[in-house]
Amino acid sequence: MDELRADPGYAATREALQRLLASGTAPVLVYQMGKVGSTAVVAALEQAGRPVLQVHSLGEGLLDHYRKLRREGWPVPPHVHLGLALRERLKEGWPGPLQVISLVRDPVAREVSNCFENIRMIEAPLFDARGRLYGEAMLRHVEAWLSREGALGYVFSWFDRELKPSLGVDVMALPFPAERGWTVHRTPGVEVLVMQQEALGEAGPRALQAFLGAEGPVAIPEGRRREGMRFGEVYRWVRERLRLPRKVLERIYASRFCTHFYSEAQRRVFLERWAA
Repeated sequence: MDELRADPGYAATREALQRLLASGTAPVLVYQMGKVGSTAVVAALEQAGRPVLQVHSLGEGLLDHYRKLRREGWPVPPHVHLGLALRERLKEGWPGPLQVISLVRDPVAREVSNCFENIRMIEAPLFDARGRLYGEAMLRHVEAWLSREGALGYVFSWFDRELKPSLGVDVMALPFPAERGWTVHRTPGVEVLVMQQEALGEAGPRALQAFLGAEGPVAIPEGRRREGMRFGEVYRWVRERLRLPRKVLERIYASRFCTHFYSEAQRRVFLERWAA
């Protein structure tokens, strides 16, 4: 049997999904890359009384990645069980139009947060004998990682690798109003709200209202802040001190991903924020 399907928790996840879909109320799918603000959106939907499912991957490539990790002894995150169950259910058919929310974020800020989220997978010596994180070592790792040519491949290819083959919506080929910060793409079977994480606070409530057909703006509570989590003080310290060469930042913000989702003025703000 497939390693992920054999993992404890997968069968229960699939059964829970089937019960939810059989209840007659189709959930909103928060389907996006990690570390872009999904917890705040999930909380907003739940407070609005909408059932919601959160997943980072429906693609076979990332599932293969977690199969490898499981063979190496790493636990399988619940969102991977859900992604596999959703992948199978979408092939069988979905009850009614599928509503999807997907956020994007400044890729440098997103990658810094992701380094801390997956810190135990970093092979560099970052901790002392007591398990305390060295801020200088983490800063050097983040600087070196972001300076690599392919460091942001996961972010830059996410929509082409995930949403396009899984749902048939080519977000990268459709217009995005960067200054407004959000838009809705509709096909006969799928509705996708795409929004900048940076626009959540100001434009998010109205965007969710329009997307969900709510009577008024949908309040968005503050999501998890990395500063308040484990290693939060070191994370804040690294963010304050991180500086990258301009040629590295120019390459990042000239990417197809950044020029599609952010205006020239927005990209300039990001670049100056991180520039050495």
